[in-house]
Amino acid sequence: NWDRPLPSDSAQTFTYVDTQKPFSEVVDLDSVQKSLCFQVPFHAEDLLKDGYESGLKKVTLFCKFGNEAEFVPCDTLYTLPGNTAAVDSFFNFTATKGDGRYIFYTLATDSCGNVQMPIPPTDTTYVTGTPLILAINPPDESFNFADDVDAIEICFDRPVSPIDGRDWS
Repeated sequence: NWDRPLPSDSAQTFTYVDTQKPFSEVVDLDSVQKSLCFQVPFHAEDLLKDGYESGLKKVTLFCKFGNEAEFVPCDTLYTLPGNTAAVDSFFNFTATKGDGRYIFYTLATDSCGNVQMPIPPTDTTYVTGTPLILAINPPDESFNFADDVDAIEICFDRPVSPIDGRDWS
């Protein structure tokens, strides 16, 4: 019967202390991405200590572009409340700086506030997506490339690197 109080001399209280740091890492990231939007997969876990863990609270994705000096937080996944001991998931990442080299790492935090020690990042991907053409000017269907024209205007969905010294943006 749960509604009866226990005698004070038989009541026991247990307190578990969690000082174990959680662990996370980027896993199976393709070395080349052909789109500006792609998934960055990761694994995270709050390791058991004496049979108990507080559970993961969040995993944060850090990234940097090219030769930038600092990593910046790119996204955070907050796990379900309770004792989520492990998670295999992904971040949806958009390469806002366009084509180039992106480097990633993750940091996990458990429900007690323990934060993993950063692991030197080794997960690099190169974004080499093909830009989409949004508009071409002149749009006239009778346009013939054999005609002598001074300029053709092409509008892409993002900046495009110059080719042969010409500005193709």
